[in-house]
Amino acid sequence: MAFVRIYSMRETMKHFISLKASLPFPFQLLYAAMNLTTNEMFNYKRYSYLKNGRGKYFNPFSRGLIYNLAEFFLCVQPIEPSDELRSLQEMMT
Repeated sequence: MAFVRIYSMRETMKHFISLKASLPFPFQLLYAAMNLTTNEMFNYKRYSYLKNGRGKYFNPFSRGLIYNLAEFFLCVQPIEPSDELRSLQEMMT
């Protein structure tokens, strides 16, 4: 006879909540890899600083996949705002 485990309601809810809580994690990693916030990801067409001269999507704050993730996990210091502004001004000219 096969053994069948019957979960209690508490155990079932615990597993459901842990599954539900883990769903946003892949999206958070994706946004970290792109160096974007959730708001910027969904509304990138509204922000002029996320467009290049031709009106196409361009993220001036992205440092590449490895550096973006290293910055997200606090392994690398973020670029100083003055450096970001300087590089953004250079790209605009």
